[in-house]
Amino acid sequence: MLNKIYGTPFVDTLLPTKIRNYYKYKMEELVEKYINSNASGVKIVEMEETLQQSRLRLGYVTRKLLNEGRVQKIDNRYYPINENQFQKKF
Repeated sequence: MLNKIYGTPFVDTLLPTKIRNYYKYKMEELVEKYINSNASGVKIVEMEETLQQSRLRLGYVTRKLLNEGRVQKIDNRYYPINENQFQKKF
């Protein structure tokens, strides 16, 4: 129930900070797992349909994951980080 109503400005102000941070952390984890499970890359629109979250929320979360280096973005698609691409081949 909370997942359906969470995300609206009104509810965000009513929830204690500890609960808001918990759900924000869970959303980051969920989006990262979804991106990592799709090696061919995903668009925000695809995540919106599957995860049933707003584009704004998903955009915020994916931007944070991108800035932390946990996912990569090429054009409009988000891809999992391939650890092998950063290793030097000798």
